[in-house]
Amino acid sequence: DYGVLRFSECESFTNPRSREGEAPPAYLRPIFRQRHDHLRFDFAHLLSVGLQGLLSDKVFYQDKDNAGAFCLKLCRKLYRLLSGKKAPKGELDIANLEVPSEKLADAPETIEVEFDYRYPLTGILFEAIEGLERARDYQSAVFYYNFLLGYPFLGLKKRGACWHRIALNLRFHLKNTGLALEY
Repeated sequence: DYGVLRFSECESFTNPRSREGEAPPAYLRPIFRQRHDHLRFDFAHLLSVGLQGLLSDKVFYQDKDNAGAFCLKLCRKLYRLLSGKKAPKGELDIANLEVPSEKLADAPETIEVEFDYRYPLTGILFEAIEGLERARDYQSAVFYYNFLLGYPFLGLKKRGACWHRIALNLRFHLKNTGLALEY
């Protein structure tokens, strides 16, 4: 095993056999159901740490065209991985986007979210969208922020930032005040 959390440690924390023959409390359950779940989470977390270091580096953005192209490609790949749909290419029609609900009906519990492999991937997508904004691709940024708002594996702090960034991009950069007021 390698990485942030070792599977054996996570398993023994909630494993009924490790508690000297006692029956475990009903609220305890394994963080990862299978070893494969742990490995997917660990890989996604390590990828997240590496890419966030790259995307937060000022030297990376000195060539805005290449940085913007990289961020757009990364956003498309993550959109396809997280949603299961192909990302739209070309000019994005942001006027017909649905404003997501403020509350997610099918949101999982907090602890389940933080140890799911999709949680660090949404963090990468959030950083890549900020890269799109630095490259002045505001339409794509609004589209992917809107996707994140409807996605249940995004942290609460980042949800507020998404609402803010969409409204700011629509009002000041895309000059669409009417749509900005809906957000």
